[in-house]
Amino acid sequence: MNRREFLKTAVMTGAATIFPPVLTNLTAALYPDIAAATGNDPAKITLAAVNALGGMKRFISRGDIVVVKPNIGWDRAPEFASQHKPSRCGRSGEDVF
Repeated sequence: MNRREFLKTAVMTGAATIFPPVLTNLTAALYPDIAAATGNDPAKITLAAVNALGGMKRFISRGDIVVVKPNIGWDRAPEFASQHKPSRCGRSGEDVF
């Protein structure tokens, strides 16, 4: 390795370690960390909240393997929020595809 190749490699390595955190911080500043949505339709509420966070593409890339696991509590009433509504789970599954 000559001096020119060494310097080129050193500069490229330095740039690769400096710029990704900067780009990540800029992307994170565009979207909130938490979102809330209100309404009567669980599927629409879910879609609105995910869109407010930047959409499902912000969290999942094409080709990723995803498992949608609903909370299920058979011995609890829905008022205790121990289980998801089927329409909300369905909306999450549609967003992943």
